[in-house]
Amino acid sequence: MKTGTIFSQKLNAIECYELGKNISKYLNVGDTIMLNGDIGTGKTHFARSLINSRMVLENEISEVSSPSYNIVNVYDNISPIIWHVDLYRLNSSEEIYELGLFSFLDEVIMIIEWPDKMGNLKPKRYLEFIFEEINDINKRKVSIKTYGENWEDIFNSFKEIR
Repeated sequence: MKTGTIFSQKLNAIECYELGKNISKYLNVGDTIMLNGDIGTGKTHFARSLINSRMVLENEISEVSSPSYNIVNVYDNISPIIWHVDLYRLNSSEEIYELGLFSFLDEVIMIIEWPDKMGNLKPKRYLEFIFEEINDINKRKVSIKTYGENWEDIFNSFKEIR
């Protein structure tokens, strides 16, 4: 599987949280998750669900906050380590490159908000989650696209949901 949409549904906040919780089970070292969407569409809420779910698996409890001001939050109290990155405040690919994200892609699970700011610096293999506002104020359209190889476990988990 190279590139393709594996999921597209209208979800409320609880369903988005459950989606993140379910996907977290399949994530491994080297997986990159890109979260696209306007402000307020649920990117950080979704990232929180992924990270919290991994913490629960390891009986670990700590606050999962937005990395908007820190740019990168590292959760090294769980395995694999998760980096939660928010590129919103960065202005150039040079600033992004200077963060050193690319040195760690193969060593952690990386969750990146505002990945469009990366331009051509995106890795070859990632999952993209697209959050879109719709006419229902209580729901968002969530689509998932795969880029690169070896997403079969996640793809197969969505066969049951569709």
